[in-house]
Amino acid sequence: MSLWTTAAIILVPWGIRQYNDRQARARLAATANGNTVTADQQPWSTPTALVQLAALVILALLGLSTLLVSPPSADNVFAVTNLPVTAPDWALRRALAPLLISTTRISLESAAPPLPVPADYSAQELLVASYTVLRSRPWLRAGYVSAGTDAFLACGYCLPPPNAVVDGALVQEVTLSYLEYALPGLLGQYAVDAVLLGLATVSEVLSTGSGSASATARAGWRTVAVYAVVAVAGAHAAVLAEVVDLTSILNPILPLVPAVLMQGAVVLRPDLPHASLAVLHAVFRVLMAAILLYFPLQHTPTNGTGGASVKSVLSTELGPTIKVTHDAALATALLAQAADRDMRSRVEAVRARNQTAADRVRRDEAVARERTAAIERLGGPEGGSDAFEAQMRALVEETIGAAGGAP
Repeated sequence: MSLWTTAAIILVPWGIRQYNDRQARARLAATANGNTVTADQQPWSTPTALVQLAALVILALLGLSTLLVSPPSADNVFAVTNLPVTAPDWALRRALAPLLISTTRISLESAAPPLPVPADYSAQELLVASYTVLRSRPWLRAGYVSAGTDAFLACGYCLPPPNAVVDGALVQEVTLSYLEYALPGLLGQYAVDAVLLGLATVSEVLSTGSGSASATARAGWRTVAVYAVVAVAGAHAAVLAEVVDLTSILNPILPLVPAVLMQGAVVLRPDLPHASLAVLHAVFRVLMAAILLYFPLQHTPTNGTGGASVKSVLSTELGPTIKVTHDAALATALLAQAADRDMRSRVEAVRARNQTAADRVRRDEAVARERTAAIERLGGPEGGSDAFEAQMRALVEETIGAAGGAP
């Protein structure tokens, strides 16, 4: 059973139970106040609410697909080999060779392919193509880790002329060219986030027990969602433009993530900005969808009273939920580590038993060789002499005793 499956088994039922408990408490509160049940208690009872649900599901699926289906590290040579960006070519080649199964159109010995590469290249062929380009032009590594494999292998005009003098200014110019090529795609992703979060927080006129009001179950999150998208997009751009150091963003995040979860798709390394930022963006999508789904918040007019605020939801509900979720993930990680340590101890015990048995066999073979050598030195038995047999018996006993009597 994989770690992600174990975490899902623990967290999903807990999340469903928390959601149902919240809805039950809301219905009881509405009944006690003599109000009719509004969209806050029946979140999917109107067409607008169904649009909200569809937007949240799409947003969550986009994030999960990035993490689980098409991880940003799958075609990054430094991520799949777990080598630093400064690793030499021979180290990359030796680490990549066992990972390549089917790359019929290109190999590690091939020359760098012309750019852009064919669109139907598989992930392994993209790995090999990236390696061959970086092998012939190692100064392109900065642009590769900043813009990502897709932009690196698709931009045919980003490379300088063959006779260009390679210096710091040229490397910076080429890196900027790759980032400019990748910029429309990045802006498109955050535009999709803004549209989906806008749909998830849309307002409509609802009929309540005391009249009508402009509110829906998640309209109260609209301002926060807009600021969140702008903040994440701005941080993404600042890191790529080297205005903000990625390490300053990852340092407060890494202690919250169990080390065992940082495997496979979850690549958070300061020297791999594109892959790390893609993971953070995917996590942002999943978290925003989960927050809006599990913690509905109606829009409260500025002159209204008694309505829940974003601050109260964050402090009384979302904060404790995040803590419990993190503790559950940490417990899962500790269980996985304990199981791994137990497996290693079992393997070491079996290895020790095998070594003991091998040592015993070697000692027996040594005794047999000594006996054979003694017989050869004495010239073999002469007519079954009793003196010879006694001498041989004493010699064998002495040899066995010299072996140490170990088991």
